[in-house]
Amino acid sequence: MLDLTASQVRRAADGWRAVPRVGAVDHHVWSKEPPVLSAAYVVELPFDDDLEAGAYAVRRLWRAMNGRAPGPAFHKLSKQRRQRLSAAIRALDARSAGGSYLTVAEALFGKKAHP
Repeated sequence: MLDLTASQVRRAADGWRAVPRVGAVDHHVWSKEPPVLSAAYVVELPFDDDLEAGAYAVRRLWRAMNGRAPGPAFHKLSKQRRQRLSAAIRALDARSAGGSYLTVAEALFGKKAHP
């Protein structure tokens, strides 16, 4: 994970919270267990109304941890950009689950969108 100082990690009622600063950006991370520096971590995101924002935040953290520019915060993206990112995530999920390109297109754009 990241090198975290004691001041960046705190115990909360629902688990552990960390706010590592990578470059000029603070990233908020929650864990059920206290963070262990040598451990490998997996991200779990609930399939709720905030999925797009969560996936985008994870991507920003990954980019920052790997020395790349994280990009703007999700709420600073235009509505059109957020909608395109949401559609891209839905398409990737559908293809990963075995959906055909036609099925994915119909789910995103409706059945009347193709001849």
